Amino acid sequence: MTPDEAQTKEQGRSQNGPEGRTTAEWISLGLGLAVLLALVGLVVYQYLTTGDDPAAIEVTLLFEEQRTTGGLTYLPIAVRNTGDRAANDVRVEARWGDGANGDGERAPVTIPFLDGGETARAVLVFSQDPGEVGVQVDVLSYIEP
Repeated sequence: MTPDEAQTKEQGRSQNGPEGRTTAEWISLGLGLAVLLALVGLVVYQYLTTGDDPAAIEVTLLFEEQRTTGGLTYLPIAVRNTGDRAANDVRVEARWGDGANGDGERAPVTIPFLDGGETARAVLVFSQDPGEVGVQVDVLSYIEP
């Protein structure tokens, strides 16, 4: 090694600090550790605060938002999972009237995914106005992921 190379190497060491890291490297290390600790903390928090209750589906008919257009009645609903676990393919069906004599009808709807505590909105479509009385809603099924 020539004397000039040795001097250049020694100058590089003194600029990098006693442990051979630059200020930018220390800042990057600190930021990386902060992000890692934040992620670990978030995972631990989620684990400690999330319950384990199975999905429980509730349906609310939103008659105040009902509308009729083009001879069809659109009845919005809110489908809520009050449990902690998720539910896939939540099948809900509303019906009104007496299907035996032909003056009633059914309106099914499927919600693809409903996480624990989540609420989804859907719209039931009827060919006649069911009115606010006599509409019955059933949760038919869901898949546990």
